[in-house]
Amino acid sequence: MDLCGVFTGIFLAALLILVISLPIALTGGDMRPTSAPMHWNQPHVYSLLVPRITSASDMNKVGSPQYKVLSYVAITSILDEPAMVIQKYVLSVIYSFNNGDNWHRKRHWMSPDVTVCKWEFVICDDNGGITNLTIPRNNNIQGFLPEEIVHLTSLKVLVLTGNKLFGTLPQRIGELTNLETLCLDQNRFGGMIPSSFGKMANLKTLTVRKNLFVGTIPSSMGSLNQLVKLDLQANSLTGTIPRNVFAGLTNLQYLYLGNNLFSMQRIPKQISSLTNVLRIDLEHTSISGTLPADLFSLSKLEYLRVTDSELIGPIPKYVENSSSLMYLLLPNNRFFNGTIPTELGTLKNLTQLDVSFCALSGSIPSEIGNATSLISVDLPDNDLTGTVPDSIGKLTKLNNMRINRNDIKGSIPDTVCELVNTQSLVLMVDCKYEITCECCEVCT
Repeated sequence: MDLCGVFTGIFLAALLILVISLPIALTGGDMRPTSAPMHWNQPHVYSLLVPRITSASDMNKVGSPQYKVLSYVAITSILDEPAMVIQKYVLSVIYSFNNGDNWHRKRHWMSPDVTVCKWEFVICDDNGGITNLTIPRNNNIQGFLPEEIVHLTSLKVLVLTGNKLFGTLPQRIGELTNLETLCLDQNRFGGMIPSSFGKMANLKTLTVRKNLFVGTIPSSMGSLNQLVKLDLQANSLTGTIPRNVFAGLTNLQYLYLGNNLFSMQRIPKQISSLTNVLRIDLEHTSISGTLPADLFSLSKLEYLRVTDSELIGPIPKYVENSSSLMYLLLPNNRFFNGTIPTELGTLKNLTQLDVSFCALSGSIPSEIGNATSLISVDLPDNDLTGTVPDSIGKLTKLNNMRINRNDIKGSIPDTVCELVNTQSLVLMVDCKYEITCECCEVCT
C-alpha cells in the first residue's frame, strides 16, 4: 500500500473540509449575504455568472445587494455545478431584494449546506432545474421582482400572489419560455404589461388582478394560443382590446377583464373566436353598444357578467343559442331598453338571472317558468308592469326572487307562495302598496 498516497488523500480531504467550513465557522453559521471581504472563490463564481447574468455589472459594486449575494454564493457553492450556482444566485437575489430576513416562512433559505431544491417553496425536476417557485400570500415579501428571475430557465410555475411586491415587471420576463403558470395577483405591481408576455408560448394561466398596471393590453398577447385563463381584473388598463388578442386565444376558457378603465365602444365581434370559453367577466368596464349576437354563439359559455356599464338596446333573443349558460348577470346597465326576452325560458341550465337597474319594460314572461334550474332571479329597479305569472311556481329550485321597485300589481299566485312556504324562497316585492301577498316576509 502506498502510505504516502493515502496520507496525501487524507490531507487534501481535510484541506477541502477546512476551506468549506472555515467561512461558516467564522460567521457563526450565518451565511446570509454580507459585504464581507472577497472570498477566494469569488472571482471564479463571478467569471461563471458574468456571461449568463444580465446585471453582472452590479456584482462589482462593493456593498450592492448583488455583491453581497456573490460573496455568499462564492462561499457556499464551491462544489456546485454551474447551473446550480446560477439558480442559487437568482434565488439569493430575490431573497435579498425582498426583505427575506423578515419573511414569515423561509425554511432552509440561505442555508449553506442545503441544496436550493430543498429550500421552502422551491420544486426541482430530476435534473435539479427549478420548475416551481410558489411563495404563499402574506409572507411579508416586500420589494420587486428582479430581472435575474429570467435566468430560472426551467421555471414552469411562478406564484407570488398576495404579497407586497411593487414596481414594474422585468421587460425580459417573456424569456421564461417554459412558464405555464404566472400568478402575480394582489400586489402593487405597476407600469405597463410587458409586450414580451407574448413570447411565453407555453403559458396556460396568467393572472395579475388587483395590481396597478396601466396602459393597453399588448397585442403580442394574441400569440398565447395555449392560454386557458386570463385575469387582468382590477387594474387601471385603458384603451381597447386589440382584435387579434381574441382571435389568437383559441384555448381560452376563463376571461376576466373587469374593473379597468377601458374605452371600448362595444364588445368586439372577434370574441366569437373564443370557442372554448366558459366564463366572461366584464364588470365595470364602461362598455357601450349592444350585446353582439356573436357573444351568444359561444356554445360552451356558462357565465356572462357585464355589469355597471353603458349597454344599450334590448337583451337579444339570440340568448337562446347559449344553451350552456348558467349565469346571466347584466345589472346596472341603465341604457338598456325593451323587454325580458321570452327566449330565456329555453335556457335549461340557467341558475342565476340578474337584470336589475336596466330600464326594462313590459311584463315578466310566463316562459321564464320553463328555465327550471333557476335558483335566483333579480329584476328590481326596472319599469316592469303586469302581474307575477303562475309559471314561476314551476321553479322548484328557486330560493331568491326580487321584483321590488317596479310597477307590478295584483296578487302573488298560490303556486309561488307554496315555494315560499316549502322551499324557503325569499321573495322581495312591493307588497305594501301595489301587490297583495299573504306569504311575503320581505316587503318594500
